[in-house]
Amino acid sequence: MKKTLRRLAGCLVAAGERYFSSGAADSAASIAYRVLFALAPLTVALVSVFGLLLQDQGLKNDVIKKVVSVLPVKSQDVTTAIENIATPASAAGLVSLLVLVWAASGMMTAIRVGLERAMDIEEDRGIVRGKVVDLALVGATALLILASVGVGLVTQLVDSVVGHLAGAVGLQGNVARAVVSKLLPLLLWTGTLLLAYRIVPAKRPGRGSALAGALLTALLLLAISLAAGFFYSHATRWSFIYGSLTSVFVFLYSVYLFASAVLFGAAFATEWSRPRPQDPEPLLTKARRRLRGLFRRTEG
Repeated sequence: MKKTLRRLAGCLVAAGERYFSSGAADSAASIAYRVLFALAPLTVALVSVFGLLLQDQGLKNDVIKKVVSVLPVKSQDVTTAIENIATPASAAGLVSLLVLVWAASGMMTAIRVGLERAMDIEEDRGIVRGKVVDLALVGATALLILASVGVGLVTQLVDSVVGHLAGAVGLQGNVARAVVSKLLPLLLWTGTLLLAYRIVPAKRPGRGSALAGALLTALLLLAISLAAGFFYSHATRWSFIYGSLTSVFVFLYSVYLFASAVLFGAAFATEWSRPRPQDPEPLLTKARRRLRGLFRRTEG
């Protein structure tokens, strides 16, 4: 147990060093920038596809609400406008849909490049194969949204069952439902990130390493989502500076945090896959030495 904790601490420290030395922080900022500009075409493209494929009106409305909910602007008028734009029934509409999908793939390119930088992968698929992967990721996003809606429906069902069972045995149903409502999205995030770490980079890490990185990232994303309410409540005070652009800056910073967590998990997966020799130096001593290195110039 002690050896595992020591390895975990060592990998976390090494992942932090890799995160900053590889320029992953800049990659996270690039991802946030590309997401902002690709979000509108991606949203319209997804609404178009779901409008064509989904026949159940209730499910279609749930999916469209899920897609539009990620936009920094919250308004029923925005939803109506997107649904009016997303009409690929004609040839011109189909061409527009393809253009929107191509524009949205730029966001996937930023994510793919950022993962490869964080994992120190030098292999290159080539321009054409890389763009095919990016377009496939756009399609995977649609599947992820469907899975997210499905998890939401399952969570509601499980919440009801857990609440009744907890009440029957004299436990607090609210606590049990809160645990379940966080556990199911955590499993979805872990599975999604595991696939992303294994498929997106040009060189695949091992399953165990990818799973370790995915689990760490899922926990970081959960922590960020739990702190989002506190952050949003304070960020709204910036409106006297940015005015109507406040929601855009809050959205950008939120995406930056999520992208940073994903890239840090990729760096952790890479470090976890590497054999770590026995280090006689105590971990506390090493941490103290590296902390001093932040303020002291070193030679050699």
